[in-house]
Amino acid sequence: MKTKTSNPNVLSRGFVYYTCCMFSWSCIIDLAFFFEVVGIVKDVMRFYLETGEPYFDTSFGALILLSDVLINYPLLLYIIYQIDNKLDCRNAVMFWGGTAVTNLVCLIGGALFGEYRHNMYPASFLNIPYTVIPVYVTCKFLLQPRNFEYQKARSNSRRPILFSFFLAIGMIAVIMLGIVRGLAAFRFPATFATYYATNVEPYVMDPAGFGAVWPMYFMFAGTFILVPMLYGLFHKGTEWMIDWSFIFAGVAINGSYVQLAQFLPGVEGQYHPPDAKLALFINVFIPMLSLDCNHMR
Repeated sequence: MKTKTSNPNVLSRGFVYYTCCMFSWSCIIDLAFFFEVVGIVKDVMRFYLETGEPYFDTSFGALILLSDVLINYPLLLYIIYQIDNKLDCRNAVMFWGGTAVTNLVCLIGGALFGEYRHNMYPASFLNIPYTVIPVYVTCKFLLQPRNFEYQKARSNSRRPILFSFFLAIGMIAVIMLGIVRGLAAFRFPATFATYYATNVEPYVMDPAGFGAVWPMYFMFAGTFILVPMLYGLFHKGTEWMIDWSFIFAGVAINGSYVQLAQFLPGVEGQYHPPDAKLALFINVFIPMLSLDCNHMR
């Protein structure tokens, strides 16, 4: 990741560049899988879906495949463009790290702990590089300094305190919501958790396991990110919040998107949300907050 410029976040062609090239090629393969799952093509990827990763052939798996095409593919091409044009790619890499890890944790986690755990084949190990490498690249960027030259014109202005106040309320609400959803997914024997699982998002009880993994993951990952960000919201010298806001955006947007599988016909009717508008609001509110968090810098 060495570069000739004074900004360590401006890269030359190297590990990150060629990783993005390889991963973008994989996104096109995922597009072929998606076409097979939804029936646009037939018997092109069917053998692999039956003997390799059968969990792709679900509503949740279809959204995971589509997210690779709609979110990760353009993002990877954008990182490649930034590297080729000697631009700072740090923000894009932070966002990509959040989306890529969330994708694989939710997919493989759901398969391991749900009804597909009996249909796990060696092909599932192919997902290891797609989880480990984004974590490695993200950590490499986190450990090197950020270039703030482009922000000098804004450095003397602080965001309105009222904006920070309302943003803090929203972050606390998301933390509390994440804990409730996570405990509901764990089937915690508390009244509020049982009520949520029964009347708000029954999808967390789907035996396939995919509906429970995202709330569990977000309860830990979301809280881990948002609590320090709450501290940094009212303190100076917390430039690290920029990186964490992009990671959180990747986690929240991608995770909330795949959770929309609960509205699809591939999920049994008893696991569809009784109040579709409320469930949709919850799954939109979290990514909307993540976009607001990107205005904290």
